[in-house]
Amino acid sequence: MKLLWIVGKVFKLFGKIDRIDIAKDEEGRYLRIIDYKSSSNYIKLNDVLYGLQLQLLTYLDAVAKIEELEPTAVLYFSLIEEKLDKRKSKEEIEKDIKENFKMNGLVVSDVKLIKMMDKTLETGASSIIPAYITKERRDF
Repeated sequence: MKLLWIVGKVFKLFGKIDRIDIAKDEEGRYLRIIDYKSSSNYIKLNDVLYGLQLQLLTYLDAVAKIEELEPTAVLYFSLIEEKLDKRKSKEEIEKDIKENFKMNGLVVSDVKLIKMMDKTLETGASSIIPAYITKERRDF
């Protein structure tokens, strides 16, 4: 349970986290929160800025502090199954399925951590998380 101080008042926040992923390497422990959705949902930065979409970020902050983890991603995973065009080839159908179940949300801009979340990604767009890696290295 996390206590939140606002203008001298204490509020108890309750919620259920659908999925918590923790990854470890020699440099640290990393946290990713995933929320399963039965409808389309996207994290909109303007909604976060105006306090309208804070659920996943609140979960990420609370768990990261309690467990001493580095926050890396908040993602929505849609459970809606799109209808498939059976006239397509097997490869095209597999591609459509992957695109349908690709998570959306916010991911840290760190190539090492992105590759930990998508172990098949070298360069280009990830097929499972909202991330893209270019060949050239640019520091932000």
